[in-house]
Amino acid sequence: MEKIRVLLIVMGTSGSGKSTVAKVVADRLNAAFIEGDDFHSQENKNKMASAIPLQDEDRWPWLRDIKTNIILEFSAQKVTQPKQDLLTPVLEKCNFVVLSCSSLKKCYRQVLLNELKLEEPFDDVENAYHTLILYLKGSYDLILERLKARKNHFAGPGLLQSQFKTLEEPLPDEENVVAIPISEPPSVIYDLSYAAAVDYATSLLNKSQ
Repeated sequence: MEKIRVLLIVMGTSGSGKSTVAKVVADRLNAAFIEGDDFHSQENKNKMASAIPLQDEDRWPWLRDIKTNIILEFSAQKVTQPKQDLLTPVLEKCNFVVLSCSSLKKCYRQVLLNELKLEEPFDDVENAYHTLILYLKGSYDLILERLKARKNHFAGPGLLQSQFKTLEEPLPDEENVVAIPISEPPSVIYDLSYAAAVDYATSLLNKSQ
């Protein structure tokens, strides 16, 4: 049987630690990592560097490019087997892609989904995948302090207020979302995120049997 495809979206505002958390989890899973910021146009980057908030029309092409890359990563059929010290029967049966992406609005998150229906055979559904969203949740003041300390990034503290205004926190009607409190120490955040991925993969396998 083909491995179950699982997309992990690590979402949150600038300064919430998306890239760092996503890289750590991807490394533990030995999975492909996609940095959403890499797909911003130069125009978008220039706007953010000037503290000009992006609008929906700025984000749609960016999100579509990210989704295309997600599908390409899965279609490459790379064997992503977790490191031996973390190997479990569950993870042996899954193929992960980990994405760092702000995904501030529900409609943005919906663009990235390409859900696989469990009642359908895995090998009969081309380009589909399951999705777990890890929401890095933190207060404005905490994230502002982090942004002030960050260097050499086009999205600075001046954008944070607009990002919190745009942010639509995932509600119960959005399935498969886990909130990760970023007030915790980094090691705890990494462990919680990795555990959420394993729990989600386990639930998918249990439902498929």
